[in-house]
Order: sequence, then C-alpha cells, then structure tokens
Amino acid sequence: MKKKIKKEEKKELIRSEVNLIKYPFYTLDHDRFKRIKYEEVEIRGEKTIIKIWEVAPEIKLGLPTPFDAKVLRIIEMFIYRNRNKNKGKIINPLNIGSIYQICKILGIKNDRRNRKFVKESIERLAYTSFINKNTFYSKGKKKFLGEAGFHLFDRVWKGEELKNGEIADSNYIYIAPLYKMSIEDHYIKLLDFTYIKSLKSGIALRLYEILGIKFYGINKKNFDFIKYSYEKLCNLLPLKEQKYLSLIKQQLIPALKELKETKFLEKYIFEEKGNKLFIKFYPGVKYFEEIKLNGAPRKKAIAEIKRIKEILKDEKEDKLSPMPKGFMSQIKEIVKEAENKIKRI
Repeated sequence: MKKKIKKEEKKELIRSEVNLIKYPFYTLDHDRFKRIKYEEVEIRGEKTIIKIWEVAPEIKLGLPTPFDAKVLRIIEMFIYRNRNKNKGKIINPLNIGSIYQICKILGIKNDRRNRKFVKESIERLAYTSFINKNTFYSKGKKKFLGEAGFHLFDRVWKGEELKNGEIADSNYIYIAPLYKMSIEDHYIKLLDFTYIKSLKSGIALRLYEILGIKFYGINKKNFDFIKYSYEKLCNLLPLKEQKYLSLIKQQLIPALKELKETKFLEKYIFEEKGNKLFIKFYPGVKYFEEIKLNGAPRKKAIAEIKRIKEILKDEKEDKLSPMPKGFMSQIKEIVKEAENKIKRI
C-alpha cells in the first residue's frame, strides 16, 4: 500500500513596516487604556540621545491588541500589493475589500460577532496615535526622525464619502504620510502570516516579531544567540515587570515553549548576573527557513539579469548573425526593469 504524502501547507507571506515591528504598538495587558511608553538612552559619539516611542489609546476603543496586530498585517498585505502594482508608489485611497474577506484571511468564522470585531479593530488602528522622538527610522533619509506625532491611516466605510466627494463602493483607507513614506522606501520585513495565525500567545507573537529582526543581526556577527535584559524585554513587549524569578517564568515560559515547539527558537536560557536577569534566545530551524524565503525573490531577479547579460554577450560575439535593429535598446530596457524589480522586493 502506497503511503500518502502529506501536502505542505502554503505559507502566507507578508511584508511589514519595520518600525511597527521594532517598537510596541499593541498591548499585552488587560488595561487597554494605559498609554504605551518605551524609552531608551543611546550614546552616539559624544552625544547622548533620548529615544521615546509612545502609543496613545483611542478614548473609547483603547489600545490595539494582538488581534488588531493581525488585522494590520492583512492591511499591510494590501498596501504592499498596491505598492508593487504602482512601481513602488502607494496610491490613496486603498481598497481593503470586504470585512468578510478579512475574516477569511484571518481564518475566523464570518459571523456578525467576528465582523464586528474586525470593524472595531480597523477603527482602533485608525484612531491610535503615535509619538516619536529619535525612534522612527527613515530608510530613505537614512536617519532617525526627530520629534513627530503620526497615525497609520484614515478609514472610509462602504457607502461613506471619499475625500474626492464620491461615495465609496467598498471599504477604503488613506495611508498617512509617514507610514506611507516608510513602506515606499522599502523599510519592511518578511513575516509568515500562516505562522502568526497559529500562535496562541500574544507574548509569543510579539517575541516572534522582535527576535526576527534581532536574529538577522547575529547572522552578520557570527553569534549564535541574542541576549536581552528582562527589564528591556518588558519595555519592548510591553509587559508588567515581575519581581520574583518564579513569577517571571510563569509570565514568559508558556510563550517561550510555544516558540520552541514550533521551531522558531532552538532554546532559551535564563541567566542571572548580580541583580539583573537576562534571557538568551537561540534561533531555530523556522527562523532560518524564513531567511531563505526572504532572499528567494531577489536571487531570482539577480539570476534573470545575469542570464540576460549572458545572452547579450553571446549576441555581441556572434559576428555572423548581426543583431536586429532596436535589439540592444530592448535588452537594456529589460535589464533596467529587472534592476528596478530588485529595488522593489
């Protein structure tokens, strides 16, 4: 009897804006009306830089939650498609389709309760305010931006009036300037949305986001782990700090076990030094698989340029078969488009 080969589940890959991965924008706490505040002191040469990132809750809806983070990733999926379709530019307003479609991508039942949750989630994301001081990095300008307040987008529901006076035939969003600029500048990171949906713990989701960025740095430095102080980790997640190791483990271990069981982490180690607690994180097989997926489109485009240039070289050397008129200019256009594609990936 032949064994049935299990079909590998197709991954839903999305590209998300990096500042919204590096810094917290959703709460892991029961108190959804407490402002998120992340502060850091950085020494740059002779300068001491105070870095501040704040997220202010909407007065009635509160702060975003891990569920809202998943909804935002779907919106970013639509934004990125729009960007690619328009040669690296995002055109407002952006059609985000129906609430039913978002429920379907989330993998949740399309009932009245869930549609309400998704609609409230989009409202909350639209009304959430951000305050940045030396934290928001502009890839295009190659620098951290000074003090600035911003939000992510404005929303227009189907049947409401668009900014041009027309009545919306679907649900639309207008991407706010700073957020739009960052995605157009390609300051994005690949995330596995299939994996995100599978995670049960909000802490596991947040660790997946943060560690995915930090692990990339250890690849370049030939380290096999990254280390965070418990204090800094609580600020980045964000979580309420616990005083006793038993409570800290009770707080973190369920999420760490989930990441280890799903192979994103190989292992984790708690390490006490004096009065401080550190946690070492070692990347697992799942992380390295994502790195390969992230580089695949770029490698394919580079290989295509190489192939075209080889064809061009062969044609130049073949003196017996002269090139048709306009052949060179056509080839140059193809190479130029392929190089632009690499920049957009």
